[in-house]
Amino acid sequence: MLHADRRTTSCRIIFIGALLILSLLKIGVSQTLAGFSVLQERNGLPAFFAKLGKGSPVTICYLGGSITEAAGYRVKTEQYFRKKYPKSSISVYNAGVGGTGSSLGAFRLQEEVLSHHPDLVFVEFAVNDAASDSLLVCNAIEGIVRQIKKQNLKTDICFLYTIHDQMTGAYNKGELYRSVRFIERVADYYKLPSVNLGIDVLKEVNQGKLIFRGTKEDEAAGRAVFSFDGTHPGDLGHEIYTKTIVGAFENMKSGKEMKKMPQPLYSGNFGVTRVLSPDEVQRTAGWEQASWDGYLKPFQKAYPGLICTAHTSDSVVVRFSGTYFGFCDIIGPSATPSVVVNIDGQPDIRTRFDSYGYFYRRSYCLIGPLKDGEHVVILKKGTMTTDKQKMVNYHETREDPADYRKGLFFLGKLMIIGKLL
Repeated sequence: MLHADRRTTSCRIIFIGALLILSLLKIGVSQTLAGFSVLQERNGLPAFFAKLGKGSPVTICYLGGSITEAAGYRVKTEQYFRKKYPKSSISVYNAGVGGTGSSLGAFRLQEEVLSHHPDLVFVEFAVNDAASDSLLVCNAIEGIVRQIKKQNLKTDICFLYTIHDQMTGAYNKGELYRSVRFIERVADYYKLPSVNLGIDVLKEVNQGKLIFRGTKEDEAAGRAVFSFDGTHPGDLGHEIYTKTIVGAFENMKSGKEMKKMPQPLYSGNFGVTRVLSPDEVQRTAGWEQASWDGYLKPFQKAYPGLICTAHTSDSVVVRFSGTYFGFCDIIGPSATPSVVVNIDGQPDIRTRFDSYGYFYRRSYCLIGPLKDGEHVVILKKGTMTTDKQKMVNYHETREDPADYRKGLFFLGKLMIIGKLL
């Protein structure tokens, strides 16, 4: 019995010790998060709030990925503005495109944001830029800033840093995630405010009040769930994001307006971009204009010149002088698995299908930096074959399953940094 009591006592000591270690770890993580500021105010949003204070009309654009595209924090912050400032006429534009980062954002900016002459632009790319090349992110983000300020120095910009599950480890170690660090360099240089939406989320997670990545069963059991896939917030997650943003607004009303554009931080920034319709370049006769019936109709506004081909013999030829080349396409059940991009005689096979290919969506491919000079690019449908249904794990789709047997190259737009020859 004496030995049994000793074992019981030892187990209790180990259990209590484990609880103590867990408590200390939780305290340590909480203190680490306490070292982060949700808001970097810098020069705030003075012109935007000055207009609201006078009851003047304002235009807000939200530029980002799928987190912005969804009817979440974007809609909720719009509702806040309308309720808080009823005397102002508020126009809002959604420039969120799922699965795309700041590099495409720099090319989308003129048509999808600046054409509306915004007073405030929210920029949300921390998640979709998470694995992107550091210099590409810095060049793209600075290009977005410079394009906006070139149009109107009084247009305010606010960066929003969303979070996904792969970022949590860095934050809990007291480190900003890589994409956030890259964007912060630009934000700090131009004295633009930023709001880190992940901090409040992680505080609630580490306090045991919130599950970062949960299930519908968790939610049904009354547990608070931030996200069901580790990236896209559920309604509660968007509520937390909105609360953080609204709280930050109160500290961004004053500040100094930019009087003069500073010199570029990065010499290769995307401050000048060129977007081309397929009609502007040479192509073979086999390409067809897209029909706007059925599944392609949602892309008519973004890709008014959309063309497609099922033949590997068809090509598009682009001659330009510059440093970057890209194209915008559509990924989905009937899309080709690959595209061949031949630059100056060097073929490059690019995969154009993935595990999310069970639905149709906008996508893009950007190649560079190339040596600054003249280039000839030939685009063709690739010859790669793959079991696309297997690739999407036979995911249910509202599209016709027979579409998977097709292999169409949908070409919506072409992108260059440089001059078309």
